[in-house]
Amino acid sequence: MNTEALFGTGQALEIAITAVVFYGYMVLLLRISGKRTTMSMTTFDFVSTVAMATIVGSTILQGTVSLLEGMVAVTVLVALQWVAGSVSARSPVIRHFITSSPAVLYENGQFNEENLMAERISREQLQQKIRAAGHGNLATVNAIVLESAGTVSVVEKGTLGDEVDPET
Repeated sequence: MNTEALFGTGQALEIAITAVVFYGYMVLLLRISGKRTTMSMTTFDFVSTVAMATIVGSTILQGTVSLLEGMVAVTVLVALQWVAGSVSARSPVIRHFITSSPAVLYENGQFNEENLMAERISREQLQQKIRAAGHGNLATVNAIVLESAGTVSVVEKGTLGDEVDPET
């Protein structure tokens, strides 16, 4: 039996130490960078997260990237994300470039077929979201909005939010 295939090359302790150190560093870095970094993800946030995960995985498991190199790379990505978030909070032009606008999918008893097609969402998928939000049918729903971060908001009739403005 090939024990190396089962247990690796004896670097398990090094991998464990690197993982613990990197984990602690990531928690510290994300706490310093603020809640915006871990908030619901925009496309930019998703890309940053995938890139960070790749760097962390390469650093911990492959051994081709040193711990310091991995930490520097992740720090640069978190800094870029922080800068992008700060700039987009102040600039509508940058915000428009980094985040998508909310899309009204249903309002006042009417499906917005154009937005459903553009966002590649079926009525069946929307019905699932309605049920998940605690509504058995559309009778109690005023609007359904696909938010910038990809979540779906179901606005009940007679509640604050009856006026749907996708530009806010």
